[in-house]
Amino acid sequence: MVHDVQVCGEAQTGAAPIDGTLDCANEASWVIQASFDPDIPGDPDPDDAVLEALRPYQNAHGGEIAFIDENTASLVVDDREQVATSAIELPAGGWAVSTVSGCEGYDI
Repeated sequence: MVHDVQVCGEAQTGAAPIDGTLDCANEASWVIQASFDPDIPGDPDPDDAVLEALRPYQNAHGGEIAFIDENTASLVVDDREQVATSAIELPAGGWAVSTVSGCEGYDI
């Protein structure tokens, strides 16, 4: 009896829809989870928090930052979302990014 078999296919390439979901070429990805001091306020706007989180990845890998909605954006490189994040409202006011996820090779 065989369980949990995974078959690797050809790497996915080409343009993908910009929808806030990672478009990794393979199954490998990473996630960074943050925690916050409940007494410290965040950025004044969700887009400021998202840009602050994604700019280091953009500086390292190029590409464009594409907003999906007012709280969610992705770093798009070669027409594929390689790093994605969303802003959350903090208890002390303001906005911050609690999770950043990305495809293998797009970390910093």
